[in-house]
Amino acid sequence: MRAYAAVGIVLMHVLANLMIKPSDNILTCNVIPWLTNFTLLFMIIISFSIFCGYYERVKSGAITPARFYAKRYHRAWPFFAMMVMISFVMEPSWSTFCQSFADLTMCFNLLPNPNIEVIGVGWFLGTVFTFYMLFPFFVFLIDNKRRAIVSFILSFIMAHISIAYFESEKFGMVPIDRHNILVVAPFFLIGGICY
Repeated sequence: MRAYAAVGIVLMHVLANLMIKPSDNILTCNVIPWLTNFTLLFMIIISFSIFCGYYERVKSGAITPARFYAKRYHRAWPFFAMMVMISFVMEPSWSTFCQSFADLTMCFNLLPNPNIEVIGVGWFLGTVFTFYMLFPFFVFLIDNKRRAIVSFILSFIMAHISIAYFESEKFGMVPIDRHNILVVAPFFLIGGICY
């Protein structure tokens, strides 16, 4: 499963960063968009693995937030920072600088409309890091079976409302998609509930 998700992420990155956009064909119109659905499965897998390693320790207070966040940043940030810097060097501009700075904070998915183009699949890492930031809250949400089921149902309703209502003309038709933690929260909760 992880291999399919990784292939989907790589193909999205390649498609997003191609200088010459390919013509509409079966690969670009059907295969690559279909493989991107595996990123949602990958969110469930990431959530499950984080809950396996940290649920009990966060719940009992055996791990401090500083240690939890430091471990997350030390694993992902250096490689991601290298990709961002290479991207900036290849295409230096004010826009690229601003996006690169936002990328390097790993907090860019807290922006209202994070349209980060420097790294094609950076949105995924931003969504995952938003989950990491909110992980103690997710631990609270699935503290017991009843609360976990209610939280999942409410998150599913909120995701539907976010897409159906807040993406309307009233709010300027700004697309609400996988960049938003409210839309993907059910997938992260599924991982925790499976644990």
